[in-house]
Amino acid sequence: MLDQVLDLPSGERAAWLEDLRRDQPALEPVIQQLLAAHAKHETGDFLNRGPALVVQAYGSAARDESAEQLQVGDAIGPYRLLRALGSGGMAVVWLAERSDGQLARQVALKLPQRFVWRPGLAERFAREGDILARLEHTHIARLYDAGVCAVDGPGAGRPYLVLEYVEGTHLTAYCDEHRLGGAQRLALFMQVLEAVQYAHTRLVIHRDLKPANILVNPGGDVKLLDFGVAKLLADADDPGVSGELTQQVGRLFTPDYASPEQVRGEALGTASDVYSLGVVLYELLCGQRPYRLSHSSPAQLEQAIIEVDPAPPSNRVTEETAAARGCTLRALQRSLRGELDTIVLKALHKLPEQRYGTVAELAEDLRRHRDGQPVLARPRSRLYRLRKFALRNRLAVGTAGLVTLSLVIGSTVSLWQASVAQRQARRAQAIQAFMADIFRTNTDAQADPLKARQTTARELLDIGVRRIDANLQSDPEGRAEVLLLLGDMYYALGLDVEAADLYGRRVAALKEAFGTRDRRVAQALASHGQQLDGLGRGEEQRRILDEAKAILDGLGDTQSEQRAELLRAMATAYAHSGQQAIDYARQSVAIYRQHHPKSAEFPNALNRLGIALWRVDDLTGAEAALVETLALLEGDKQASVGAQMTAMLTLANAQNLLQKVAAAEATHRRALALTLQRNGAAHVDTLHSKSAFGLFLLRTSRRDEAWQLLRSAEAMVAQHTYPPYPAMVVRSSFAQALLVEGRWDDAESRLESVIDYYRKEADGKSPLLVAALRLRAEQRLGQGRLHDAERTLAEATSLLARLSPAQQRTVSNPVALVTARIALRRQQPDVALQALDRVAPRRGAEHNPLPVDLLQAQTLRARALLQQGLNVQARETAEALLGRVRASPLREYYRWIEADALEALGHVMLKEEQADGACRAFDDAVALRLATFGEGSAHVVAAQRASADCSRGRSG
Repeated sequence: MLDQVLDLPSGERAAWLEDLRRDQPALEPVIQQLLAAHAKHETGDFLNRGPALVVQAYGSAARDESAEQLQVGDAIGPYRLLRALGSGGMAVVWLAERSDGQLARQVALKLPQRFVWRPGLAERFAREGDILARLEHTHIARLYDAGVCAVDGPGAGRPYLVLEYVEGTHLTAYCDEHRLGGAQRLALFMQVLEAVQYAHTRLVIHRDLKPANILVNPGGDVKLLDFGVAKLLADADDPGVSGELTQQVGRLFTPDYASPEQVRGEALGTASDVYSLGVVLYELLCGQRPYRLSHSSPAQLEQAIIEVDPAPPSNRVTEETAAARGCTLRALQRSLRGELDTIVLKALHKLPEQRYGTVAELAEDLRRHRDGQPVLARPRSRLYRLRKFALRNRLAVGTAGLVTLSLVIGSTVSLWQASVAQRQARRAQAIQAFMADIFRTNTDAQADPLKARQTTARELLDIGVRRIDANLQSDPEGRAEVLLLLGDMYYALGLDVEAADLYGRRVAALKEAFGTRDRRVAQALASHGQQLDGLGRGEEQRRILDEAKAILDGLGDTQSEQRAELLRAMATAYAHSGQQAIDYARQSVAIYRQHHPKSAEFPNALNRLGIALWRVDDLTGAEAALVETLALLEGDKQASVGAQMTAMLTLANAQNLLQKVAAAEATHRRALALTLQRNGAAHVDTLHSKSAFGLFLLRTSRRDEAWQLLRSAEAMVAQHTYPPYPAMVVRSSFAQALLVEGRWDDAESRLESVIDYYRKEADGKSPLLVAALRLRAEQRLGQGRLHDAERTLAEATSLLARLSPAQQRTVSNPVALVTARIALRRQQPDVALQALDRVAPRRGAEHNPLPVDLLQAQTLRARALLQQGLNVQARETAEALLGRVRASPLREYYRWIEADALEALGHVMLKEEQADGACRAFDDAVALRLATFGEGSAHVVAAQRASADCSRGRSG
C-alpha cells in the first residue's frame, strides 16, 4: 500500500487516504506513519543514521527499535553492509560483502523491515530461503546464504537472506530508456516466461510478479527477483501451515498486478502467475495498466480486478507510449490489434480455467505470433488461417483476392524461384571460374610448367586469397562463399590463424551483401568467434560473439538452435569468467532441452556446462551435467569421439576432486580405451588421456602404471610434431608428476616451458599461470633456492590477486600451502600459521573423507606449532591427522598423507625425548614413501635421513 500511495501525485494522496480510512480504518494510521517516515528519509541523513520509526500495527504493542537501526558498515553475520539498495512492504535490501575474506563478491542482503518485524516473518524468510535454494536458473537471482542476526547486534535477531546482487533496471523502465520496439520487448518478456515456467516445474509460484521484481542487466538479460511471498504448490494440501503464516504476517502482494483469486484471498495456482504476467505484458505493450479508475483507492482497484474487463491494449496507447517504442501511434495500434490483444486478454481472464493453462502455453502463443503462425488463442477459422498464410508469404501473395489466391501464389512463386535459380547459377559459374583460375596456376600452360607443377596446396590457397577481392568484387555473397571454402581449407592444413582471418573477411562480405543486422551475419560472426578459440585473441573473440548476440536480440530470437549454439560458443569464450560462463552455458542447455532436444549439439552444450561448473568447483553440478552428456553421446552412433573424450576427462577430474576414486579410475579407463580404439596411440586425445590418467594414478599411490602412461605420452611427443597445446599438456603433467615425487632437478626444464606457454595465453591473466608459478616456487624450494622460491611465489601471489573470485578459488589453497612451507623453512611459524588459516575446504568437496588441501595444512600446522614450542598442541594435531587417515576407507590411495603425519609426529616425539616412538614413526614413513615414490625421491631421502638421525640419537 505504501508503494501504491507513493506512486500517486501528491495532490491525489489525500483522497486515497480518505478511501483507506473508510474501507480499512485500522490501516490508515499505519500508512500515515510510513509516509511520515518516508518523508524523513527523503530529507534526512538516512544512510548514516537509519530510520527511528515506531509503528503500532494490527494491535501489536509499539516498541522502541532504535537499537535495531542499520548503518553502513554494520556486520550482519559474516557480511558487512555497504549501502542501502531499496525497500518494499516487507523487507529492506542492502548491498553487502563478506567481512571474513572468504568470498570477494558483492551480494544483496535482505532483512525484514523493522516496522513490520513480528512473529511469523522468521518463518516467511525461512520459506523464501527454502524456495530460492530450489531454483537455479539463468533468469532467477540465486540464493547464496541465509542466517539469523545476533540478538545483541545490528538486526537484533532478525533472519536474513543473501542473494545474488543484480545490477540492472526495472523491466518497463529499461524498455522505455532504450526505446525498444515491440519485438525486442517481447524477447525480454520471453526470458521472464522461461524463468517463471522453470519455477512452476519446481512447484513454486511467485505471487508477486511485477516490473519492479524483474530487472534487466546492462547485457540485456532478465533476472527475476523476490520470491519472498511465493508459495510452494506442494503446501496446497496443508493449508494450516501457510494459513497460520498468513494470519501472523498478512497477505503480501502488489494490488495492481494481483489476480482476482489473489485479491479474494482464495487458493492460488500457476494461473495466478499467468494473470500477473498478463498485466506485465499489457504494460510492456501499451505503457498502461489494465484498469482505469476515477480515483485510485484499494477498494476500487480490488473491485475492478474482480469485476471489470480490461480494454484491449491497442485501445490504450498514446502518442507518448508510441514514441517510447520508436514508432507512430497508428503503427503501434496496428501491431497490437488482433493477436496481441487476444493473447493479453486471454491471460487476464477473470476465471483461472479460461486463461492459458501454463506459462509455457502463453510463451508458445507469443512465439507463434512472432513466427507468423496461427496463435492458439484465436478461433481457428478458415479466413483467419488464410490471412496468416498470406502474411507469412506476402512476397508471393501480392494483393489479389481470395478467389485467385492459389493462381497468384503459383505464378509468383514460380517467377521468384526462377529468378533465384538464375542468380544462383550465375554465382556458381563465377565461383567455378574463380576456382578453376586458381588451379590453372598448377598446369602445363604456365610459362614454367615444371615450377608450376611443384606449387604446393598452401601456395595455391595463398594465390586464391590474393585474387579473391579483384575477381569477385561485385558479388559480396559469392565472395563470402569462397572465403568460407578457403578458410575451411586453411583450417584443414592446420593454418588456424590464416583460417580465422578469412572467416573475418567473410563476415565483412556478408554485411555488404545483407546488411549488418541479418541472421546470416550473426551465423558468420559466431563461426568466426569459435575459430578464434585457442588463438590467444580472447578479447576479439568475445567482442565478435557479443555482436552476434546483439543481432539475434534485435531479431527477437531467444530460442532458435542458432541462438543456443551461439550461447555455447560464448560460454567457451568466457570460460575463465566464472558465473558468466555458467549463465551462458545454462541458457544454451535450456534452449536445447526445451526446443531442440534431438539436436546433435545438445550434448556439446551440456558438456560446456559441465566444464563451466567444474571450473568454479561446483563439482556435484559438473558431475551431473557430464554424466548426462555421456549418456546422450553414447546413445548416438555418429557422436564425436572428441566430445566424448572431453566429457570423460572432465568427469574423471570432478570425480577425483569429490574423492570418488574408484569412479574416477573407471572413467579414466573408459576414456583411454575409447581413444586408443578410435584414434590410435599417436592422437592428441590419447596423449591427453594418458597424461591425465597417469597423474591421477600417481597422486593416488599407483606409481608403476602411472609412470608407464606418462612416459608413453612424452615419448610420443618426442617422436611426432604436435600443435603447442597438446605438447604443453604432456610436459605439464610430466613436470607435476616429477614434483609429486620430489625430483626437483628433472622437473625444471619442463616446468619453464609450461610457464612460458601460459605467459602468452590470456595475456598472462590465467589461473593456469598462477598454478605453474606456484609449482616452480615449490620446485625451487625443494632445490634449496629459497630466495628464488620467494620471488616466484610473490609473482604468483600478485597475479592471484588480479583474478576473479571464481578463478582464485581453484589455486588459492596451493599458493597458501607453499607460502607456509617457505615460512617454515625461514623459521617463521607465525607467518606459516597465517597462511594456513587461508586454506579453506574446496567448494563442492566440503564433505570429502580426506580433503587433501586441509590435511596438508594440518601437517604443516603441526610443524609450525612445534617451532613455536607448543609441543602438546603439535602432537595433538599430528595424532588427529594420523588417526583420520588410518580410519578412512581411502587410506590406501593417500599413503603419502599418512607418511606426512608420521614424520610430523616423529619430530614432536623427538622434542619430547621419546626416541623409540619417534624412530618407529620415521621408519613407517620411510616404508610408505618408498612404496609411493620409489628410490631417488627427495621425500624418501628426507624420511630416510630423519630415520637415520633418530637411530643415531637413540644409540648415542
